[in-house]
Amino acid sequence: MKEKVIRNRGDYRQLLCYRKAEAIFDITYLFAHKFLRASDRTIDQMVQAARSGKQNIIEGYAAGATSIEGELRLFNVAKSSLKELLADYEDYIRTRNLRQWEQDSIEFKRAQELGKEHDDAEFWMDIVSSRSDETVANIAIIILHQTDYLLYRFMEKVSSRFVEEGGFKEKLSRVRKSEKNKKSPNDTNASNAPILIFPTELEAARLRELRPDLDIRICGIGAVETATEVARILRTECKPVLLCGIAGAYDRNLKKGDVVAVKEERFAYLSSGYDRSYLASMEVEGLPEVCSNTVSHCSQEANGAEIENMEGAALFAMAEAEGVPCGEIRAISNYVGEERGEWDIPLALERLTDTIVNLNLDEIE
Repeated sequence: MKEKVIRNRGDYRQLLCYRKAEAIFDITYLFAHKFLRASDRTIDQMVQAARSGKQNIIEGYAAGATSIEGELRLFNVAKSSLKELLADYEDYIRTRNLRQWEQDSIEFKRAQELGKEHDDAEFWMDIVSSRSDETVANIAIIILHQTDYLLYRFMEKVSSRFVEEGGFKEKLSRVRKSEKNKKSPNDTNASNAPILIFPTELEAARLRELRPDLDIRICGIGAVETATEVARILRTECKPVLLCGIAGAYDRNLKKGDVVAVKEERFAYLSSGYDRSYLASMEVEGLPEVCSNTVSHCSQEANGAEIENMEGAALFAMAEAEGVPCGEIRAISNYVGEERGEWDIPLALERLTDTIVNLNLDEIE
């Protein structure tokens, strides 16, 4: 049976945690507008926290069609929002010297049992519409605890599925391999090698001579040219991509000519809050792993990175957007900040080419 890449999720309303979150929203909307002063900013805060809990369950469930990671992240946002709302109800009771029901009290046990039996908002609205602020707040607290537990169980289940099945990219890779094997099951020469992408022809030239069978492309120098060319390639070809080139090192423990695999890329020149990082989804065995800054010009600030280049984060971002496995290998040609005359580009290119020639590219995954 063909593996499905996109999951059919069905209706989010089937989720017990969603139905309870919907009841919490309706209760909170009534509570905030009935018992808080119109000028109290807590009204908006409580209603928005309740809405965030409900809406992020909807969005997370939809995201789970292709991304377990996205589903878990959004469900965690829902969980966090409802925790914030829980604190607001507890603060309301405490600051007004009201009674929070003890767990062994008759009221607590009765509301807890009703919470286990009923999850529809209409049922709860019939109950709370004529109750006091103390009663409504306590009922909300009990339902919030139950919802938090349901969200935890759901996230635990999703996490187990991720361990068993992998993420969207892993599924896409399995399906792609399966389809390729169906089309050419007897073709022993069929290659699973990734598309090799170099910033310049200078970096690719010797490899072209030694391995004319490889699919080698030139992306250009810098993030903009790289993103444009990679987007053009991936528009028509759903194949893994491996970025290859030279790089400058911050880390003086790296020697010129050393070849490394990049495990993480980030746009180092973006301001705080926009400096997102991207992870390699292909593993190149046998090479030391490093973190890299993608820069627009030579920078002295490493910020935890060992090397810098001008293309990596752009390629990783485009590959992630298209759900295509990606990786990167770099040969050290210079140290960041040293004069151009001190660079050893010939040595770096020689070592880079030799490394690629000796890699089993069909096995990179």
